[in-house]
Amino acid sequence: MSATRKAQADLYLNDVEKAQLAAFADNPTMFEAVKKVILAPALYDGRMFPGEDFDPSYNHTLNLVSKGDRSDEEIAKKLRAQWEAINYIGHAFAEVLSLYASPKSGKKAIHNRGL
Repeated sequence: MSATRKAQADLYLNDVEKAQLAAFADNPTMFEAVKKVILAPALYDGRMFPGEDFDPSYNHTLNLVSKGDRSDEEIAKKLRAQWEAINYIGHAFAEVLSLYASPKSGKKAIHNRGL
């Protein structure tokens, strides 16, 4: 990420927070675990897993579509907003890596096909 983004982050983060972000960025297991926990509700809610009962209302998208009082345009706007939010969060994690991962660690964003 750009030096400008780093300078902006330095304005609102204290030294302890910066150190913790660096430690977080340098720990790929923790980094991926936190990313999964944050993104899981948006990406996995409503998926069927072995041993679970089928419940389409648990899926955000199916629940949104099932309400007959929304136009196709309104549904599309809400789905686009959801996609934008998920995409933004994914980019935020990549930015943490680019701003705070130790250069010597060689850590890069891991492409996790599960997310």
